[in-house]
Amino acid sequence: MRFREPLGIVFSGGGAHGAWQAGVSKAFAEAGIRPAKIQGISIGAISGTAYALGEVEKAVEFWSDIDALNIMRFSPSFSPFSLFSGRPLWDALWYIQDEDVSKRKMKCELTVVALCREDERYHYARFSPEGKAGWDGPLVGKLVASCSVPRVFPPVRLPIDGKDRTLVDGAVLGKENPSYKALFGCADVIIVQLVRPEDIGGFQPLKRLRGDPLGKDLVMAAEELRRSPGQPRVYNFYPSAPLNYGAFTFRSRECAGAVAHGLRDGRAFLAAPDRFRL
Repeated sequence: MRFREPLGIVFSGGGAHGAWQAGVSKAFAEAGIRPAKIQGISIGAISGTAYALGEVEKAVEFWSDIDALNIMRFSPSFSPFSLFSGRPLWDALWYIQDEDVSKRKMKCELTVVALCREDERYHYARFSPEGKAGWDGPLVGKLVASCSVPRVFPPVRLPIDGKDRTLVDGAVLGKENPSYKALFGCADVIIVQLVRPEDIGGFQPLKRLRGDPLGKDLVMAAEELRRSPGQPRVYNFYPSAPLNYGAFTFRSRECAGAVAHGLRDGRAFLAAPDRFRL
């Protein structure tokens, strides 16, 4: 399959299920898929960044030996309240922390989405090759913020437009739905979704804390993109079978299996993508 250019890719949120996206990314990289634009939310921001930097193998290593990172490191804080430390994720992203190196490695436009607590609006951090079309760094800070589930991980304080702002997980509900305007102008867009169609909108106990990570946001994204200028073809790509472990199950056994699952699914998708076309 030859996708039309410019190609856009959306990587959705889903916690530890992001391991499946790492396998998909490996399949895409092997096939020479070269997106012009990527947008990622929550764990999808990390998946998208690894792809944009050409560091897919680092992402595979991250998930295959995630036990060593101790992501769920119990370290309660009360102001603001959170149960686990955000430090392990900062440390795990060591290969992205040199901003100058990341600017040189960046192969496409990248948008990382987080929610600003002060005004409950989404913050879209944009990064471009060599920083020529913008670089809303620090990159690692924006990635950790996009994954900072309220009351689970601490928020991230970063300066934005000259003011310190509190950023949390981009999957949290804000005053409006997340926008995918950063992908406007693409001829084809692939949504790398972590939820199968039959599970969209299903019950999950963290709905009031995290918004609705079970696929509704991506349904709205697909409609926004299909109505955008040029009316791109949109592919909603999801796992061939449910990822039967918890979104906070950051364990090598489950995550390494999900990477292999994603690699198989990614290759199968590229062989016959039209069955995922909306």
